[in-house]
Amino acid sequence: MIDPFQPFEWALAHGRTLTLGPRGVLMAIINVTPDSFSDGGSYTETEAAVSQALRCVENGAEILDIGSESTRPGAAVVTAAQEQDRVLPVISALASRTDAIISVDTYRAETASLAVAAGAHVINDVHGLQREPDLASIAAVTGAGLCIMHTGRDREKLADVVHDQYHFLERSLEIAAAAGVERQRIVLDPGFGFAKDADENLALMARFDELSGFGLPLLAGTSWPFSAPSLVVRRRRGTPPRPQRRRCSEWRVLRFSGYTMSQSTGMRFWWRMLCWPQKKYDGTAWEGKSTMKAIYTITLKNCAFFVRHGVHDEEEFLGQRFFVDAELDVEQGTALVDDSINDTVHYGIAFTEIEKIITGRRRYLIEALALEVATTLCSVFPQIRRAKVSIRKPNAPVPGVLDYVEVTVEHFA
Repeated sequence: MIDPFQPFEWALAHGRTLTLGPRGVLMAIINVTPDSFSDGGSYTETEAAVSQALRCVENGAEILDIGSESTRPGAAVVTAAQEQDRVLPVISALASRTDAIISVDTYRAETASLAVAAGAHVINDVHGLQREPDLASIAAVTGAGLCIMHTGRDREKLADVVHDQYHFLERSLEIAAAAGVERQRIVLDPGFGFAKDADENLALMARFDELSGFGLPLLAGTSWPFSAPSLVVRRRRGTPPRPQRRRCSEWRVLRFSGYTMSQSTGMRFWWRMLCWPQKKYDGTAWEGKSTMKAIYTITLKNCAFFVRHGVHDEEEFLGQRFFVDAELDVEQGTALVDDSINDTVHYGIAFTEIEKIITGRRRYLIEALALEVATTLCSVFPQIRRAKVSIRKPNAPVPGVLDYVEVTVEHFA
């Protein structure tokens, strides 16, 4: 088995390579579709899709995955001609405007061949080469990187989620090998949400390290419409579960299982994480592995301040109490394993920074306050990768009855 802490040079089309491990890599999903879950219809025009892809690169994406057929259950099937009309102009434009790795999401050999010719470096097949096996030959001939995804659709699954992963993906790897695809070009995707219910997704996450037996990098994408609405968390023993509304809360399960994750899932576009599975943390330091990064979240909840912000004069004259929540995703080097207070976010200093801004000069808009808090925290603490700040205003001057007005701003460092 390959050491997941050692770099893996992923060989791609057009002579490109991408280093994977131990650092994770982000793949941004660009849906050139009218009916996808997250952004269907937003990027059906070529320039809109290209602009969104370039924004993703600016925000840290190293791979752009371009797809033109929705994979949600019940979605309309598109023809090969429709698929090509949608993706090829986007791929051609991106190939001339960015150095990011370009992936085409298709199971059709013809589309894959044309996409690589247009500039794509990777072929991403959500059917794992088992719907159109000739796709493997295209990958072999063109030298494209190949993402092979597990799916439970249109077949009878094994009862054990990990056994089913090996049952399906080993067959896919046999197809790839028979076509002459080198293993250095292959990445595997466990296919979260594809014919898997919430319990199966969670079980797969909890046992994610067992997939390291393939000896290949893993591409993991958790899409909230598939399973997040079904997740529940218990507040304390004996209380009923409540819905967990946080998008991509599945990533937290993976994080608790000991995987290095990046918190970019709150952005308007959807991400997939390409990474090596990491060793589970057992409470002891990893000798020789202290440079490993981990992401965890610090939350300051219900910070209360008496302030005089608002558009109306009476708000400045009378004042009112605001409540602030700050959710900070922190990247750590050695703090988690070395228990070092010098390499973490100091809660007291964070609170003081929030207080200075909230109780400072009058602002008309709480949106401006929230943004200033988020950007300031990221500036003061360089370990913060994302700051999500919510400000609640209980006494909003509106002609009606409501509990409060709340504004939330996310800033990515």
